[in-house]
Amino acid sequence: MSKYMAQVHYKDGDDFWSERMTIVPTFKTIANVKDWVLRTNENMDNVREVCILKIGRRTGRTKIHGYYDWDGKKLALNKGKDAWIHNIFYNLD
Repeated sequence: MSKYMAQVHYKDGDDFWSERMTIVPTFKTIANVKDWVLRTNENMDNVREVCILKIGRRTGRTKIHGYYDWDGKKLALNKGKDAWIHNIFYNLD
């Protein structure tokens, strides 16, 4: 079974790397990741996007699964931002 984790990017983040250098747990489903993001962020209106990463079963390498935006009620997949091109750009593919 695949595992997932998330990077939360904030609108008012001054330091580019501080939001990426946090320890996050791994989850079995994307729904579990979304629940964790909603529980751990007090002000979801301050969240710019959530990048969900998939951890490969055999290799243990991470790949970007998708970018999710806060639409006021839930995290919704941003279909305008293709994960595969970012995986190539960041050499994750």
